[in-house]
Amino acid sequence: MALAALQRPAEALATFERGRQVDPSNPLVLVNMGTVYLMTGDRARAREAFEAALEIDAGVARAQNSLGVIAAQEGRMAEAVERWRRAVELDPRDYQTLFNLGVTLRNQGKAEEARPYLESYLRAAPPALEARDIARVRGWLGPPAARGSAGS
Repeated sequence: MALAALQRPAEALATFERGRQVDPSNPLVLVNMGTVYLMTGDRARAREAFEAALEIDAGVARAQNSLGVIAAQEGRMAEAVERWRRAVELDPRDYQTLFNLGVTLRNQGKAEEARPYLESYLRAAPPALEARDIARVRGWLGPPAARGSAGS
């Protein structure tokens, strides 16, 4: 993933392919490959990699989250919400999925349905990385007293 972050996706993919040869049963290698494909804008290959990861292990939350991202990018919001709900079931502390799901539900006019996901996001998100989105979510949810235990 460091190679991909350094704008060297071909090298990153080659490294992951070697990893697949060593351990073809490891779904996280496929998730990482899918992430690199998604970073380069190749949604079709990304989707294939994430789906292949789920064929190996249906419990890989990151693959579900990423398939939700692809669905949202392609305008299939019902599928995105369904994928993100499944990802939250698998990993209820993944702040990125909680944010994706909460914001999407809020944008669909389902503020009360979004609230528990956004409150969970506030508890899970690292402030150093998510300061801007944390502030935005706090603004949506209101003062801490209105959020209940999320503000503590």
